[in-house]
Amino acid sequence: MVEHKYDVVIVGARVAGASLAILLGKQGKKVLLIDKATFPSDTLSTHHLSHTQYLKALGVLERVESKGLRRLERMRTYIGNSFIEGPKSEYSLAPRRNHLDSILVEKACEYKSVTLYENTKLKRVIVEEGKVKGVQIQRGQEDSQNVLADLVVGADGVHSRVAKLVEAEAYKEQDPIRPVFYGYYEGIEPLPEPATEIFLNEGRIGFLFPMESNVDWNIGEGEDWEQEMEGFHTKRDEKMLPAYRLTLEYIQRLQPYSREHLALFNALCANPIALSKLTPHLPNMLKDVSHNIPELYGSIEMEAEALHKK
Repeated sequence: MVEHKYDVVIVGARVAGASLAILLGKQGKKVLLIDKATFPSDTLSTHHLSHTQYLKALGVLERVESKGLRRLERMRTYIGNSFIEGPKSEYSLAPRRNHLDSILVEKACEYKSVTLYENTKLKRVIVEEGKVKGVQIQRGQEDSQNVLADLVVGADGVHSRVAKLVEAEAYKEQDPIRPVFYGYYEGIEPLPEPATEIFLNEGRIGFLFPMESNVDWNIGEGEDWEQEMEGFHTKRDEKMLPAYRLTLEYIQRLQPYSREHLALFNALCANPIALSKLTPHLPNMLKDVSHNIPELYGSIEMEAEALHKK
């Protein structure tokens, strides 16, 4: 059985895995990137990218936009028969994953130290003296081969096989709350200025994302591994947990509005004098009603600061 040695093996070559391969490729690390799919390949996704600065940092923003994607610079939310709308501090994009993932993979492969194996299955994780030393993989119908590495990264999704094989600890788990239906539609006319549209109606949630027309992470060499990973986990949770909590709060608390509430909201939206009186008090009102989820008011403050600087 042939054995190969890499600095890093990344299992999963989509957004997370390919992005990591790009960053490691910049450092000249010898990387093996594997995926069971062959690219281009589509996958279930919300598509909505609100932080395009990450695409720019990876050097792929122009390529992603070359598909003719609309820039979504506004957000519109419908409640019953009325809506509210405002500008975003940064524009968003809604690319198909077969387009986005392929671009990230292509960018990673531009670095000579990065190797891509498509149509490749993870057979097992190689463990020696309680530590992961590599993986056993199978490319297509070929014989299995062992790949050794200083680091193995599981970037293979929510049902990660790597996580299962190494018995990774799960935390902050949440059982499914709502079923979701995804679809692509042609011939829908967008707003004059394309916007992300959100519909809240009778306890249900809908999103419309206009797409194209008509349809530093570093491996510390010589550093303490446990300390390095603890720092990474802390930084990751600082970035991701607020958005995770906000999403859960959003879908757990949304209940059908009473006819009285909807009538008052509709009347308010249609009365400019009432709106002008209410507007100065909205920030403090939001702060008062979101004391149990401070991330909500914090996210609004950050967005407001970015808009102020725009």
